[in-house]
Amino acid sequence: MRTLIAILMLGLLACSEQSSEQLGGTSYQLYSEGCKSQQTVYWLMDMQVSNSADSIIFNTKKIGRKLELEFAATDSNASFIQLLAMLCPGDSMQAELSADSFYRSMGGMAPANVRDQTLHVKVVMVDRLDELQYMAHKRLYEKEQMANYIERFRWNAQLDSSSGIYYEKLKTARAFAPPFKKAKMKYLVKTLSDQLVTYSKEGEPMVFDKEDKDLLPGLRFVGSLLHSNESIRAVIPSHQAYGPKGNERVKGHQPVVVEMELIEIIE
Repeated sequence: MRTLIAILMLGLLACSEQSSEQLGGTSYQLYSEGCKSQQTVYWLMDMQVSNSADSIIFNTKKIGRKLELEFAATDSNASFIQLLAMLCPGDSMQAELSADSFYRSMGGMAPANVRDQTLHVKVVMVDRLDELQYMAHKRLYEKEQMANYIERFRWNAQLDSSSGIYYEKLKTARAFAPPFKKAKMKYLVKTLSDQLVTYSKEGEPMVFDKEDKDLLPGLRFVGSLLHSNESIRAVIPSHQAYGPKGNERVKGHQPVVVEMELIEIIE
């Protein structure tokens, strides 16, 4: 329902003839009765940004997800952010401001190709979330990403409900396989978009220890499912991988794909 409302509101913004007002360097039309102060940390928005030639620079409808803005990462003194703070869920606004002001208010810097341009911004506030609500939102989004990945690549995967990990054994042992504590394993970790994160080099397998607390929890879980000469692949949610902050190669709240093969039991 909120998605439908956002689509309708963006369409209505394009047709509106309401006179503009001015706040700082931002000319705006606000479609809101004024939102009372809310202790929210994150804003979820539909947004379309175009330049004076009506070329669309950014559109959440094209990327298929909402713009997520953390209030603490913005310039709270910027007029554009002050206007966004007035929007309740379902409210909308269109604004005109310099590219430099727009990107700085959002905590970034304007790309060189638009730095001297004036931007036209249409916004629908979809939701305002506190920390717990945002975490629930990201968990749900991750589940959808993972399920779509499994379906797209036609995995015959099982879901471990306690960890949220999807896994599929690619090669299984034919004979009885005794339990192990440590083993040599080949492994590979990549993003859902197939960008390599880390892997074991040829001839240098990882020494996998089931009790190693420094391993990613998801990697430890998946490796523990293997027996000698078996291989497996899995999709791991961020809370079992690189967490809400991520690292230099993986964004926060990002599921990852893991491939592992047990090549030798040590003990």
